[in-house]
Amino acid sequence: MSAETLLQKVKRYHSESFECIKKALEIDENQNGKKEDALMWYDKGISMLEKGINVPKMGASLDDKTKIIRIQTKMMKNLQMAKERQDCLNAKSSTSESVLSKPTRPHSGPPAAKEPKPGPSSTSIRSKPSSGVLIPKSTATSRARSNIASGKPAVSASRTSNRTPNRPSSAESKINHSQIPESTSKSRLRSKQFKSVSSEMANKIIDAALIEKSVKFDDIAGQEAAKEALKEIVIYPVLRPDLFMGLRSPAKGLLLFGPPGNGKTLLAKAVAGEADATFFNISAATLTSKWVGEGEKMVKALFAVAREVQPSIVFIDEIDSLLRARQENDSDAARKIQTEFFLQFDGVGTDPNDRILVMGATNRPQELDDAALRRFPKRIYVRLPDAQTREHLFKMLLSKLENSLSPADIHKLSKMCDNYSFSDLTDLAKDAAMGPIRELPRDVMMTIEASKMRKINLNDFTKSLHKIRPSVDVSLLRTYEQWNNKHGDTSSL
Repeated sequence: MSAETLLQKVKRYHSESFECIKKALEIDENQNGKKEDALMWYDKGISMLEKGINVPKMGASLDDKTKIIRIQTKMMKNLQMAKERQDCLNAKSSTSESVLSKPTRPHSGPPAAKEPKPGPSSTSIRSKPSSGVLIPKSTATSRARSNIASGKPAVSASRTSNRTPNRPSSAESKINHSQIPESTSKSRLRSKQFKSVSSEMANKIIDAALIEKSVKFDDIAGQEAAKEALKEIVIYPVLRPDLFMGLRSPAKGLLLFGPPGNGKTLLAKAVAGEADATFFNISAATLTSKWVGEGEKMVKALFAVAREVQPSIVFIDEIDSLLRARQENDSDAARKIQTEFFLQFDGVGTDPNDRILVMGATNRPQELDDAALRRFPKRIYVRLPDAQTREHLFKMLLSKLENSLSPADIHKLSKMCDNYSFSDLTDLAKDAAMGPIRELPRDVMMTIEASKMRKINLNDFTKSLHKIRPSVDVSLLRTYEQWNNKHGDTSSL
């Protein structure tokens, strides 16, 4: 069997199991759904997952083997989640049948007053399970921890244990949110109860920060040093967690700095698309509030939610707006938000085993507080594209439109765009693409077919170079170079 067939086989099992578990989750979370149908779909999904996990990797190329390991790692997490949900549903069904089958004693007197229906905070079953029903401790703990099965615990964990279970460690498996639709993932998170954090604030974080995953590293031209650093911190520890332990444990803070328009935010989106982790996109507006004391509570809620769904990535764009160097004239609210952020990020009460990566992006690294720099041991300079990267970017942009540029023309064009950022080059290509349209009279433009349009040529780009100028000042580049030599990663120099 070829390596390509092995990879396709694993992908097929992964896709089929995802559809089965998705249907099971929809029925399971629907109070009117038939639990027998949910169990049937769980069985099918678990069967597909086990087949995909057992596909051998022998004979596959190194690249395909890496992809197979990544998919099978996700499948193992989904398998454990599906089995926990299945055990929970079985235990709930058995408990309900036992309670319903218990004989009732006829009443000779007046009818007793009806018991009030349980409210939103009460459990769906108040009575203790009968002695003939055994609920595994791990299942009860899991239900008390994640409030699965229609959003309410079927039986409280205190029924089976005298102590309250602690928060799960990072070694315990989590629900793989990257393989569950976003709406389902958000609704499941909203049903959770977070320790010492109000559900209202947690829901604000979930609604504002949780984003979809759509960008890959292959979609970004250049920035190889930044990509390798991100893979080392995020991707590789997921593929080989046994290697990244102790002194090799990945850093918990990563700072991307450099001139604007060079893909810092895009790199963060690529991490969200490549990593098997929940991604939170945070801005100053997400955490600040006009009410006194709510800002630091939102910071605490952010890290509480991130710990619950770890491994997770917290990305803060324009991080200098939150972690600017502290001064005497700072407002009390801003100072409290900074202090709470530092405590939650790396304070006394944090768990060193938490798998939370905090990524920051900024155009002004020199304005960050010293305490913030200490918490971002990895500082990557996202540079302007060099000539080779500019050439590659032009090829990517022009591949979407008809053009007559030869490789020699593209090489010449890349030499003419020194000090242009990625954003400037994109704007330049967009303006050049308008060249053939600008030459057409208005009546012809309204009737001409798109296939008969003139192709884009080098002359269009030459004209656009007089309109689209570099947006980054040379003196600003010297500032970034000096800061990088003093505080940043200089291994690629």
